Amino acid sequence: MTLIKIHEFSTGVIIQGTPSQWWIAEFMKERDFMNSTLDKIPYPVERAISQELLTIYDFPENTKSPVIIGREVRYRREAWSVLAVVTLGEDEPGNKVCLYRYFVTEGLGKITDLLSWYNRNHRPSFDPFDRKKVGQHHDYDDDKTLKHDALSKLEFQNLLTTTRHQRLVVPSYIKCTPVILNQLAERIKKKKQLIAWGFNVENIFKSRTFQVLHLSQSSPLNPPKDPPTFLNKLLRYIITINHNITDFVNHIYLSIVTPIKVPPLLLFMIFLGGSVLIAPTFLIAFFSTQFFYGLVWGFGMIFIFFFGLEIGRRIR
Repeated sequence: MTLIKIHEFSTGVIIQGTPSQWWIAEFMKERDFMNSTLDKIPYPVERAISQELLTIYDFPENTKSPVIIGREVRYRREAWSVLAVVTLGEDEPGNKVCLYRYFVTEGLGKITDLLSWYNRNHRPSFDPFDRKKVGQHHDYDDDKTLKHDALSKLEFQNLLTTTRHQRLVVPSYIKCTPVILNQLAERIKKKKQLIAWGFNVENIFKSRTFQVLHLSQSSPLNPPKDPPTFLNKLLRYIITINHNITDFVNHIYLSIVTPIKVPPLLLFMIFLGGSVLIAPTFLIAFFSTQFFYGLVWGFGMIFIFFFGLEIGRRIR
């Protein structure tokens, strides 16, 4: 028997109304959370939230079921398992907004325990009146977690045998649960890869970082039950390309605006390497009228720029 500590925190908002009818009067600052059992949000979890690894674009239409994201996060030697439960709320003008309630426990491989605790405790979601204090965590005996293979059904076996990539999309017409998604992710992930899956998803940020996504009924990414027509295939390709472009632009934006700590030696090596690669070509282009050398210099600058972005992404 091992007791694990399950902590939680929620989107920070100022509300008005009663427990039966309330609305959001104001959002707190970006990194301010409410009803937290933690004195400080663990850095790997906070980092994942700021990088939008636990964020959805839109809430699914015509459903009251929450969107659930399961993800393992790690930064250096610190690692956490995270369950993000997303539901809809309203602000004062009546606009729909996504509200998050996060459940976290320290260590990898604990998402199954989080799901077991979540299902045993009436599947809690965002509730501003469910007051929590620092230190008021939940103790859970992991012996209560049932160990069984939920992938024995034929439709999941077919999904596993037909997938060619390290990412699996489960259509909405296949009945699925977060427990099954977690097992699918465990089954197809690469060695040492962190688990990431989404349940009842319409659109989600950084979709390429997930092993498994279960689509909502309103998701445009749902494949048709019948053989797809040319137009359906074309539409899905356009949607996929649009998501990839959006993720790429968002990645560049976060790389630029998010502060990172770069060791001075590494910074010196980047500038030195860039100078060695670029300076000779620049000098030739400067003293020459040949367009080719200027083009090489331009591509070299672009290479150094994206190399710096990638270094920043890996360090952050």
